[in-house]
Amino acid sequence: MLFRSLRTDGGAPRALHTRTMNMEIWGHEFFGQDGRWVWFDLQTPRSGSFWLAGVELATGRRTWYGLRREEWSVHYNVSADGKLFAGDGGGPGSVAAYGADGERLDPPGNGQWIYLFRPAPVRGRSPQENGQLIETGVLKSERLVDMAAHDYSKDRGVEPNVTFTPDGRWIAYESSESASLSQVFVQPFPPTGAKYQVTVNVGMAPRWSPDGHQLYYLEPYTGGAVVMRLMSVDVRTDGGFTFANPLSIFDRVRNLNGRPYDVTPDGKQFLVIAPLNAAPDAAGSATPEIRVTLNWFDELKQRVPR
Repeated sequence: MLFRSLRTDGGAPRALHTRTMNMEIWGHEFFGQDGRWVWFDLQTPRSGSFWLAGVELATGRRTWYGLRREEWSVHYNVSADGKLFAGDGGGPGSVAAYGADGERLDPPGNGQWIYLFRPAPVRGRSPQENGQLIETGVLKSERLVDMAAHDYSKDRGVEPNVTFTPDGRWIAYESSESASLSQVFVQPFPPTGAKYQVTVNVGMAPRWSPDGHQLYYLEPYTGGAVVMRLMSVDVRTDGGFTFANPLSIFDRVRNLNGRPYDVTPDGKQFLVIAPLNAAPDAAGSATPEIRVTLNWFDELKQRVPR
């Protein structure tokens, strides 16, 4: 089984990772903010050893950072300078709560925290035989946010999707800690005890704009939770944290695990997974497609003159 990257210019896909052992799994891939690296969750084998693995696209150089079972996270993210990682933990039903043969562990081993990770590479060098060897290291963790009250379950809960501001001074994440509905929260980094709830109704899958002046998130577009609306909130982070009222910038985004949208580095285009139909049927079976939203900011300025 292969893990591939795809080119937007129509070029051939490229294999970035190939399974090397029985029951090895990987997933939840994401780009570094400079686009040079692709990172992903790797387990060798499933629920055995846990890694945050990366591939440098230009050279094929590979780096694997090991982490403890209780630090395994549903999703990871990386700061703009590539020096820090964050993870959003896992619930009692997560892969970290079970052994490699599917047996439930007692205690389960999962950690319900948002973690900060500082990579510590192994400094020694081996002879490079038969091609480039994998560089290894460990992730040294700090606990940032207690997620004990958050619902991680797949049928009712959501994934926190922690993300850094471009300057690395703030994090945003989603949590159901105070109610059954998920909300988006912002906290300073390093933590000071301050916490700001940005959403009122429902908020999911937060993501900062490339310049850090907007915070994007999803909220339900219809009465259900299948089709979402992409929202934008103007924020200020100098001298504290303040934010304006949210505005809708795209009305139909398919609700999937993780974050079903992204924004280009210049902040001018969005890539979203959207249903083909304007609305899903009663069973929520709208067929997803990928759409690119162009010149969205110009359209937003026309809707809300300044």
